[in-house]
Amino acid sequence: MKRKYLWVLALFLASFSAAFLPEKVFADYDLTKMDVTAIVNSDGSLSMTRKIVYDFDDSANGVYYTQNLASGQKVSGQSVEVKDLASGKTVKPALNNQADSGNVYHFNKDGNSYKFKVYHHVDDGKVQVVYRYKISGAVDSYEDASELNFKIVGDGWDKEISNVTATVRFQDKKLSFLKGWAHVNANGHLTVDKEKGLVKAEVATLPEATFLELHLLFPNSLVSQNKNADCKIKLNTVPIQ
Repeated sequence: MKRKYLWVLALFLASFSAAFLPEKVFADYDLTKMDVTAIVNSDGSLSMTRKIVYDFDDSANGVYYTQNLASGQKVSGQSVEVKDLASGKTVKPALNNQADSGNVYHFNKDGNSYKFKVYHHVDDGKVQVVYRYKISGAVDSYEDASELNFKIVGDGWDKEISNVTATVRFQDKKLSFLKGWAHVNANGHLTVDKEKGLVKAEVATLPEATFLELHLLFPNSLVSQNKNADCKIKLNTVPIQ
């Protein structure tokens, strides 16, 4: 079978910013599952785990992922993991910006974007790629509440995504209050559970070029070390969703 290259572009927008068009895709594949978890840390950062399952019908040498952020935000502590779902074999590509083959990945900053190129050859079948990293400055704190408002799945995909789950978790449980909304042009289900300290959105099929945005309000005590603070009152000014 002729070897081909696949560069898939995914956009995860942590705040409102210009949309980017996806790169051209040269191999045939489906996106059969995406599971994203964001853990809110006390300093207002997010510890991200993004699991994406690709079902390849052709050979490919890797995937291309772009993390787009708001001005002043940064990505750190990144790592990549690739698992062949048929064999169960897992590899952890090493960071190597000079190599363009083997199990390595490139990681570069370009303006407010952080770009991953993961080199891992696949003939066909299902492969899960896992990205882990931390995003700084994701939460805004006000006099009476803190706010997280971001597109946890961006609209840069040129294929629909099946079985999407996006979860925001807090370090504490039994919160005094927790408000959450999901903005998405697709049918889905939203769970807001202050007892468990989480908000979860589930979408069976997310159409191509469609984002999933989560908007949360929660106690300031959960991000007591957050430097993004404002003396304004937030809860009484939030419009009805």
